[in-house]
Amino acid sequence: MMKKIMVVFLMIFTSSIMFGLDFSFSNADLRNAINDISRTYNVQVIIADDVVGTVDMTFQAGNFEEALKKLLLTTDYSFAKVGNFYLVGSMNSPDKIHTTLYKPSLIFLKNISPRVAYDLLGTLSRYVLYSSNSNVLLIDADEQTKGEISALVSKIDISNENRFFYYEIHEMTADEYQRFRQIEQVNKSGILTFSGSSFEIFREIMKIKGTGDIFGTLAIGTIGESAIISTNPKFSMNVKSDQNTVNVSILNGVNALQVAMNDQKSHAVASAQIGGKNFLIFMGFTDNINEDITFEKQIPKNNFILNIFYNQNTSKIGGGVTYGSTDLSIVGEIYTYQTQRATMGVFVGMEGNLIDQMYGKIMLGLENYIPMAKFGIKDTTSIGFLKLRGEIYDVWKPVGFSPVKFLAGVGMDMWNVEVFGGIRGEIYTAGPYIEINLKYEWIQAKLLWEEMSGYTFGGGITLNW
Repeated sequence: MMKKIMVVFLMIFTSSIMFGLDFSFSNADLRNAINDISRTYNVQVIIADDVVGTVDMTFQAGNFEEALKKLLLTTDYSFAKVGNFYLVGSMNSPDKIHTTLYKPSLIFLKNISPRVAYDLLGTLSRYVLYSSNSNVLLIDADEQTKGEISALVSKIDISNENRFFYYEIHEMTADEYQRFRQIEQVNKSGILTFSGSSFEIFREIMKIKGTGDIFGTLAIGTIGESAIISTNPKFSMNVKSDQNTVNVSILNGVNALQVAMNDQKSHAVASAQIGGKNFLIFMGFTDNINEDITFEKQIPKNNFILNIFYNQNTSKIGGGVTYGSTDLSIVGEIYTYQTQRATMGVFVGMEGNLIDQMYGKIMLGLENYIPMAKFGIKDTTSIGFLKLRGEIYDVWKPVGFSPVKFLAGVGMDMWNVEVFGGIRGEIYTAGPYIEINLKYEWIQAKLLWEEMSGYTFGGGITLNW
């Protein structure tokens, strides 16, 4: 009999060692539950006066600390071992218990400010103190929470290299707004997000007629926050970047939109109404400005351009034609103007996209039966709402190259009006110029004034498909 009792005892003892003891509490007083566990393991426990509440759980534990940790898992209380005793309390416990349970520790930040770290810690920020004049976080929490905070800070305290956020704000016509609503009606939010080529497909479907009414870029740290403010139309955009996402808040008199994007070359589109007008906001975010920062990304399109112009100073009448694509086109030119004897020229050649907004052109032809070759490079770059334009060109004749001519100007392209001004001409005889282009649908008109050549005006058509 004794042998059987010993066998049963050994089985129970072995089972308790291997699998632990079972505990079950149903709406039990938390203090009583702690005392029950302490008596089970014959451990002395001091419970702070502010420890109150009930517990309803069933669990298994192999030792006292494991049992106490599971019991306190869903509460705001923690414990610490002091000699042969255990203390149980909270952040609101009396000073002696609090300072024993929660020994403050310091985290020194290397790359981000304490304010940014504090904001990104979310609910854990209640355990954090900081000074705006230092790079230190003071953590007042239990060891487990300290570990969670330290692990999270290590992920966000990284080298703060700039990223680039860009935006375009376009006013939509009534037809364009209805087309957008048809595309967007699935989610009813006025916000669409894209990745990869789907963004360019959306652009192609929408075909917003205007160019960027308002557009620009914003350099922002990998972990950071900044704001964009526009007065006409009145927009306020707050851009906040963390390790994995970019959150944009768009505020105006009517709308308050929240847009979240992944930072790896994703894009978003949001619609907003201001002053009875409808606007479409294109947004993008990239880690590499050279890959993705162009506002009107150049997608190869077929084109046909025909223009005719007249110069009042020389009575020069000319025309030009372009056919092909925005990547590579065949170009032609014909003109006649007054000299001692009438001068006539006919040329044909190629124009191609070299890189981004830079184009190169070469044309061969005859001017009064004399063979000639024309070479040119032109480039347009956007900086905020301004555009910079540069051009250099030269002509080869059998007697050699003529003096190099150049153009350097600055302007803007808003609504259907493009205005540029600067200097143009030969190196030593360059003078000021002003150029105005008007566009409506596929028709455009041009007026150019040069100090040396007077007025040139004309117009034509441009078709893209």
